[in-house]
Amino acid sequence: MITGTMGSGERDKELARFQTSEDCNILIGTTGAMSMGLNITEASVVIFADLPWTPDEYRQAYSRVHRWGQEKPVHVIKLLTEFSVDEHLDEILANKDRIISEALAKKMLFHMLKGESDGR
Repeated sequence: MITGTMGSGERDKELARFQTSEDCNILIGTTGAMSMGLNITEASVVIFADLPWTPDEYRQAYSRVHRWGQEKPVHVIKLLTEFSVDEHLDEILANKDRIISEALAKKMLFHMLKGESDGR
């Protein structure tokens, strides 16, 4: 188990145990704790039991298993109950992600039209 209250040494120990041990097949962690610089390339299934408030936090947690060295297909499951807060939050996250993507695309297009090489 990995939580946000763990120190980095304890967190690294639990992650190493999951990555290398035959007797540890499940790693449980909060979205916040799992979004903090971890590479979990031994995982093949990610289950979100809760959702973060921002698309970036979700993307960070999701990408922990999609790192260099991942050799297996990865399956991502979000546990959502119909008519729940999480279902509504999932819709909000999708809309936020769409708005951010559209804004970045417009910014890049604006800079391209101005003749600038990078969109910063």
